[in-house]
Amino acid sequence: MREFNQAYTVPVPADLTLTSLTATIAAVIRHHDALRARLTVTADGTWQLEVPEADHGPDVTALVHRVESADPAAVAAETEAARRRLDPERGIMLQAVWFDHGPDTDGVLLLVVHHLVVDGVSWRILLPDLAAAYAGGELEPVGTSLLGWSQALTDAATHPRWTDQLPYWQHTLTVDQQAIGKDYVLPARDTLSTAQSHTITLTPGLTRALLTTVPAAYNAGVNDVLLTALALAARQWRPEQTRDGLLLDLESHGRHEDALDAGHDLTRTVGWFTSMHPVRLTPPALTWTEVTTAGPANGTALKEVKEQLRAVPDHGLGYGLLRYLNPATATTLAAHPAPQIGFNYLGRFTTDQGTDAHWLALEEADTAVGDAELPFAHALDINAATHDTPDGPQLQANLAWPAALFDAPDVEHLAALWQQALQALRDHIEHSEAGGLTPSDLTLVGLSQRDIDLLEEDESDYDGEFDEDDDPDSY
Repeated sequence: MREFNQAYTVPVPADLTLTSLTATIAAVIRHHDALRARLTVTADGTWQLEVPEADHGPDVTALVHRVESADPAAVAAETEAARRRLDPERGIMLQAVWFDHGPDTDGVLLLVVHHLVVDGVSWRILLPDLAAAYAGGELEPVGTSLLGWSQALTDAATHPRWTDQLPYWQHTLTVDQQAIGKDYVLPARDTLSTAQSHTITLTPGLTRALLTTVPAAYNAGVNDVLLTALALAARQWRPEQTRDGLLLDLESHGRHEDALDAGHDLTRTVGWFTSMHPVRLTPPALTWTEVTTAGPANGTALKEVKEQLRAVPDHGLGYGLLRYLNPATATTLAAHPAPQIGFNYLGRFTTDQGTDAHWLALEEADTAVGDAELPFAHALDINAATHDTPDGPQLQANLAWPAALFDAPDVEHLAALWQQALQALRDHIEHSEAGGLTPSDLTLVGLSQRDIDLLEEDESDYDGEFDEDDDPDSY
């Protein structure tokens, strides 16, 4: 847990000094309370974050290190050393290593931040703030603090609005959970030190279609498309284990202010807001031939999965409230076996190709994100993201698992099936009958999917001309 981190590098000005860098880091830490947080762990293992006042944060001079080297071996060694210096129980949540390349060449700043206090959205706040602080400007105010949001969640957890969701979550988790691997996850055995992984990269053409034309045809989101294909692939890969549907943990950014009372604003709040909730996906029981021929059945599958995801109440926020913050419901949900697959689509990472903008050119550092002894949460974790490249956007997905649970070719088989299902959804869009709305698109009308399909079929049959006996006003 101590080394669980996210790390990025950014270019910094050639005339940067240790004094100005230290002042810049200090200003950002004073502004964002999460960066001053301290982890406390009680005797029973319960942990919480405490945030001291702005003037009682860590000694910033001890967090900033200057290295006069660009040698890759030295960079790798310094990166590892920075990760090991993290100590959340002492309030050391951040390390900054400045690779000084001399007075005439821009340097590089490595930022390593403990994952307890940072997430993907936070970096989009922190880097512009570093640039503003270095320039001597005022940082924009923070809306809802990390502490304020945490308290709001705790207060909400026992409200009937959320406790009324308990039957929904119980039903979602009530499935026959056969092991999808050789065994179930054992925390003592299945740690990150045993991790194996396989990465797939889609072509720019396929990626563009999955981000634009496919979801647009069905008024859907990228998650709907990716998860439809994954559910179809999983049914082919593990037919017995998915008879009741594909149960997985769906991760999201967690900044769902609209799910609580009005007045919360997390757009400027640094912290780890990620939320996770179970979903059960039950697409039609198609043969693999039906999937790969890219016919109407693919559209039916996408519509059904889209509706199942839309049926999740309040972005899934209620599950976390009831599972972890409400003592009366926590044990009930804990009694259900956890999903064996985790899925997270991180979104699209756009970059200005070739930019040398100081502080802002984001690049993920080559460093581990967690302690080697941190247990796997799932038998299989799938993390996907779209990256802009000179050739166009490319969707990459990393599948990671503990070595004891799968042989690599087995997971690679699932990945190949998933790619085939994604390609089939893209090919399906070329057919004239592809596309259409679903009931969640027409909530004020109250139509079933069959009603919608019949209306769309009638509309497609209408050629725009009336017989002389037709009454135009009846249409």
